[in-house]
Amino acid sequence: MSTPLNRRAALRLFARSTAQASAIAALPIVAAAASPTGDDAELLAMEAEIMRLRGLAKAICAEKVDPFEDEFIALMKGDGSEAAWAFARSYGRDAAIDEAETFHLPADGLCERLMATPALTQAGRAAKVRVLLADILGDEWRGPDSELDWDIAQARTVLGEFAGMSAEEIANV
Repeated sequence: MSTPLNRRAALRLFARSTAQASAIAALPIVAAAASPTGDDAELLAMEAEIMRLRGLAKAICAEKVDPFEDEFIALMKGDGSEAAWAFARSYGRDAAIDEAETFHLPADGLCERLMATPALTQAGRAAKVRVLLADILGDEWRGPDSELDWDIAQARTVLGEFAGMSAEEIANV
């Protein structure tokens, strides 16, 4: 049976949902309303939509996958994959992961679009850094500097400086 990561990679390569097309099509309208001048309004709208979509996916996993994950992993290590997958089917793990994926796919596309769009302002650069830290790089890049590996803290400091973000803002991403 394939892992969620493999399924996610395959889905990303071979299919783009209509939800993604709808989200992307609506961005210029949202972007125009986000800023009176239009400077980097599209980047800010993409950031907001990425965070919204990731939040929806995270809520699905928090409710329908995460509470059962320790037992699933224990079964994988102990009784083997057959018992683990039977347990996973009993609580709808695959269906929940597929449901979350309907939000991850459009967010992935927006991340790619956001990163490919040049930032024209400090606000646009900050939006790109927030998405990079909060969505792409992972937990080891977030939190107070004192809790980070030295090299990550230094890289994050430079990213914050280039984006015009304070140390407090960068630590609270």
